Amino acid sequence: MRMGSILLSLSALLGGCVGPTCLSCPVCGDGVVETEYGEECDDGNNTSSDGCSTSCTLESDVCGNGIVEAGEECDDANAIDVDSCVMCVEAFCGDTYVVSGTEECDDGNTDDTDYCRNDCTLP
Repeated sequence: MRMGSILLSLSALLGGCVGPTCLSCPVCGDGVVETEYGEECDDGNNTSSDGCSTSCTLESDVCGNGIVEAGEECDDANAIDVDSCVMCVEAFCGDTYVVSGTEECDDGNTDDTDYCRNDCTLP
Protein backbone atom coordinates (compact mmCIF):
# COMPACT_ATOMS: atom_id res chain seq x y z
CA MET A 1 0.00 0.00 0.00
CA ARG A 2 1.37 3.40 -0.93
CA MET A 3 1.86 6.15 1.65
CA GLY A 4 -0.77 8.39 0.01
CA SER A 5 -3.40 5.64 0.20
CA ILE A 6 -2.54 4.97 3.83
CA LEU A 7 -2.84 8.66 4.72
CA LEU A 8 -6.12 8.94 2.82
CA SER A 9 -7.58 5.89 4.61
CA LEU A 10 -6.28 7.06 7.98
CA SER A 11 -7.57 10.57 7.30
CA ALA A 12 -11.06 9.24 6.60
CA LEU A 13 -11.02 7.28 9.87
CA LEU A 14 -9.86 10.27 11.91
CA GLY A 15 -12.39 12.76 10.60
CA GLY A 16 -10.41 14.22 7.72
CA CYS A 17 -7.08 15.27 9.27
CA VAL A 18 -3.75 13.51 9.60
CA GLY A 19 -0.83 15.70 10.55
CA PRO A 20 -0.54 18.66 8.20
CA THR A 21 -2.84 17.00 5.61
CA CYS A 22 -6.53 17.81 6.05
CA LEU A 23 -9.17 16.55 3.68
CA SER A 24 -12.73 17.77 3.60
CA CYS A 25 -15.38 15.22 2.86
CA PRO A 26 -18.55 16.16 1.00
CA VAL A 27 -21.63 16.38 3.20
CA CYS A 28 -25.11 16.31 1.72
CA GLY A 29 -27.23 18.80 3.61
CA ASP A 30 -24.57 21.41 4.29
CA GLY A 31 -25.96 23.90 1.76
CA VAL A 32 -22.96 23.59 -0.59
CA VAL A 33 -23.55 21.91 -3.97
CA GLU A 34 -20.52 19.73 -4.60
CA THR A 35 -21.04 18.54 -8.18
CA GLU A 36 -17.64 16.88 -8.25
CA TYR A 37 -19.06 14.39 -5.71
CA GLY A 38 -22.31 13.85 -7.59
CA GLU A 39 -24.54 16.36 -5.79
CA GLU A 40 -27.19 17.90 -8.05
CA CYS A 41 -28.51 20.14 -5.27
CA ASP A 42 -27.95 20.83 -1.59
CA ASP A 43 -30.67 22.82 0.12
CA GLY A 44 -29.06 22.71 3.54
CA ASN A 45 -31.41 20.19 5.12
CA ASN A 46 -32.04 16.46 5.31
CA THR A 47 -35.65 16.55 4.14
CA SER A 48 -36.99 14.91 1.00
CA SER A 49 -40.03 16.03 -1.04
CA ASP A 50 -38.81 19.63 -1.10
CA GLY A 51 -37.13 19.50 -4.51
CA CYS A 52 -33.78 18.21 -3.26
CA SER A 53 -33.62 14.68 -1.83
CA THR A 54 -31.70 13.56 1.25
CA SER A 55 -29.07 12.20 -1.16
CA CYS A 56 -28.71 15.64 -2.82
CA THR A 57 -30.33 14.67 -6.10
CA LEU A 58 -33.05 16.74 -7.75
CA GLU A 59 -36.54 15.42 -7.14
CA SER A 60 -39.02 15.58 -9.97
CA ASP A 61 -42.75 15.99 -9.68
CA VAL A 62 -42.45 17.88 -6.43
CA CYS A 63 -44.65 20.92 -5.91
CA GLY A 64 -42.48 23.77 -4.74
CA ASN A 65 -39.29 23.05 -6.65
CA GLY A 66 -39.77 26.00 -9.02
CA ILE A 67 -40.31 23.82 -12.09
CA VAL A 68 -43.79 23.43 -13.61
CA GLU A 69 -44.15 19.68 -14.06
CA ALA A 70 -46.91 17.27 -15.06
CA GLY A 71 -50.04 17.88 -13.01
CA GLU A 72 -49.00 21.40 -11.95
CA GLU A 73 -50.50 24.64 -13.24
CA CYS A 74 -47.73 26.72 -11.69
CA ASP A 75 -44.78 26.30 -9.33
CA ASP A 76 -43.43 29.44 -7.71
CA ALA A 77 -41.11 27.60 -5.29
CA ASN A 78 -42.70 29.03 -2.18
CA ALA A 79 -45.30 28.15 0.44
CA ILE A 80 -47.10 31.51 0.33
CA ASP A 81 -50.86 31.02 0.14
CA VAL A 82 -51.78 34.62 -0.70
CA ASP A 83 -50.07 34.83 -4.11
CA SER A 84 -51.24 33.68 -7.55
CA CYS A 85 -49.93 30.12 -7.19
CA VAL A 86 -51.26 28.06 -4.29
CA MET A 87 -49.94 24.51 -3.90
CA CYS A 88 -49.04 24.45 -7.63
CA VAL A 89 -52.54 25.46 -8.76
CA GLU A 90 -53.38 28.90 -10.15
CA ALA A 91 -55.31 30.77 -7.46
CA PHE A 92 -58.97 31.51 -8.22
CA CYS A 93 -61.97 33.01 -6.50
CA GLY A 94 -63.60 30.18 -4.58
CA ASP A 95 -60.45 28.28 -3.59
CA THR A 96 -60.68 29.54 0.04
CA TYR A 97 -57.34 31.40 -0.22
CA VAL A 98 -57.52 35.21 -0.21
CA VAL A 99 -55.12 36.41 -2.90
CA SER A 100 -53.42 39.59 -1.74
CA GLY A 101 -54.35 42.63 -3.82
CA THR A 102 -56.96 40.73 -5.86
CA GLU A 103 -59.57 39.35 -3.47
CA GLU A 104 -61.16 40.91 -0.40
CA CYS A 105 -62.40 37.55 0.87
CA ASP A 106 -62.74 33.95 -0.29
CA ASP A 107 -65.04 31.65 1.64
CA GLY A 108 -65.02 28.90 -0.98
CA ASN A 109 -68.78 28.63 -1.39
CA THR A 110 -71.46 29.81 -3.80
CA ASP A 111 -73.66 31.48 -1.18
CA ASP A 112 -73.84 35.11 -2.34
CA THR A 113 -75.76 36.20 0.78
CA ASP A 114 -73.07 35.52 3.37
CA TYR A 115 -70.12 37.70 4.37
CA CYS A 116 -68.26 37.10 1.06
CA ARG A 117 -69.79 37.51 -2.38
CA ASN A 118 -69.19 34.99 -5.18
CA ASP A 119 -66.79 37.43 -6.85
CA CYS A 120 -64.64 37.45 -3.69
CA THR A 121 -65.62 40.98 -2.68
CA LEU A 122 -67.14 42.07 0.60
CA PRO A 123 -70.83 43.10 0.59
